[in-house]
Amino acid sequence: MSLPPPTAPVPNFATPDEAEQGFYESITQANLDALMAVWADEDDIVCIDPYGRRAAGHAAIRQGWQSIFNGCHHLEIEVMNVMRWQSGLIAIHLVQESVTLFSVPEELTDPEHPNALVKRNGVTTAMNVYVRGGNGWRLVKHFVSRRSTGYGNVGKHRMVTLSMWIVLTTALPAIRPSFCFTGWKAIRNLTTHAI
Repeated sequence: MSLPPPTAPVPNFATPDEAEQGFYESITQANLDALMAVWADEDDIVCIDPYGRRAAGHAAIRQGWQSIFNGCHHLEIEVMNVMRWQSGLIAIHLVQESVTLFSVPEELTDPEHPNALVKRNGVTTAMNVYVRGGNGWRLVKHFVSRRSTGYGNVGKHRMVTLSMWIVLTTALPAIRPSFCFTGWKAIRNLTTHAI
């Protein structure tokens, strides 16, 4: 699948951290073109939101983020507790996202409350998978899971590991088959220490 011509120069991310920074900055700026420039030029890129909805491919991911940007006044994500694993051409980051969403309540109309915004906060756990290609590091998978308890809950270890393994096995075989086993070991190690 070829992408439409970019409206701005495509960045060359030298490290997975640079790609991750570009991803979260573009969300805060609600810059859809910059956000899509972080994603790899692959047909099987996947973004899974905290409710388990799966968007696969550039068109679906663009549409999903466009609806998020249209549905809120402002979105901020602060990345915390980053755990990184990298080997050769692949990097996996397990992060906590502190999400702040400002939106206009649907039940209010502009004449009644022109400046009314609702602020919602939450913490999610995300796994970002990056691959290195000709244009530097690019995002291939963004998997977000809602979290109601802290990293100290050992009972969630197996579920998080299983969820991330499912994402990994759907992500990497088509992109880089040889990374599947190595990636599984990385997720096991990351979640063993994180959860």
